[in-house]
Amino acid sequence: MSEYAFLFAKIRGKLAKMVELAAYEELLRGAGADQVIERLRETPYGAHLGEGAPDRVADRLLRGLFAEVTDLLFVLDGRDRALIEDVMAKYRLENVKALLRGYIHRLPPEEVQPHLLELPWEEARAKVDWGRLSRLGGLEAFIKELPWREWRARLEVVFGQVGEVDNPFPYEAELDSLYLERLLARRAERKEPGVKAILGNRLLKELVLWGYRLRGYGRSFPEIVTILPDFRSLIPLEEMQAILEEEGGWRRLARWLSLSPPAAERLRRAEEKEEPDLGMLSQLFDEELIRQVKRLLLMGTMDIAIVIGYIYWKELEVRGLIQLVERARTRG
Repeated sequence: MSEYAFLFAKIRGKLAKMVELAAYEELLRGAGADQVIERLRETPYGAHLGEGAPDRVADRLLRGLFAEVTDLLFVLDGRDRALIEDVMAKYRLENVKALLRGYIHRLPPEEVQPHLLELPWEEARAKVDWGRLSRLGGLEAFIKELPWREWRARLEVVFGQVGEVDNPFPYEAELDSLYLERLLARRAERKEPGVKAILGNRLLKELVLWGYRLRGYGRSFPEIVTILPDFRSLIPLEEMQAILEEEGGWRRLARWLSLSPPAAERLRRAEEKEEPDLGMLSQLFDEELIRQVKRLLLMGTMDIAIVIGYIYWKELEVRGLIQLVERARTRG
């Protein structure tokens, strides 16, 4: 309990320093990318942006997030630390996907390496040498050298089925499914209501959006089910099918989200459309996540849920800042 009290106090302090995206968007309306970056130097991300106008702002902003996570992991151990590492495995996933695409499209390592993220918590524990993983003899050799047994085993099965195809989708879909499968298992085994609520929000968002995209690619629901992980511990099979296949089926999401009146009104209006607005649905999930974290803070929740909630909220902040920079770049 003492470490949770410490983390609760620490996270309350960190939340006070978060960037108010709406205020920044108003302040920087019409500004160019250089102006946006200069303003960001005044935020806690400034230490990670370096001098001048960095060419990979997204990666540098993510470094700020990773520094926050590493700072929190220092306090945790056991199953709590393992849970946070499972949440953050999405960034390992991005690195492995970048390497897979490099091997599948036969790109030289020097073209792939700039797209690899530095993951300090993982590289310290697993001793991952991403540079070496980019310089192996080919796709099969790369898969055999992956240091994560379960990831390696699943990709070896895919390689046995499809070999060196030109499309990385079979490999990436298997990795995405494995990542969500692990979090579904972690949610099922945890007792804390806050953990179940926050992981449920993030998992349902990913599953629903992935399902709609697969449907847009012409996949039937039986095919979608074979691609997605087993989600029945989170939502019944028939409910997911109704959400994805019924006309206006996304209105059923109101049963799974505690929507504010304005959000409920947006969902009601969206029901009149033939196809769902995936951007709007994504925003509804994100707004509900923030409300959940705020409730945990008001309740003084002293468990790992507050750490998970903070990390996910911080990810939304980083994503918003990246979009802010990208919009500024398109203007100028």
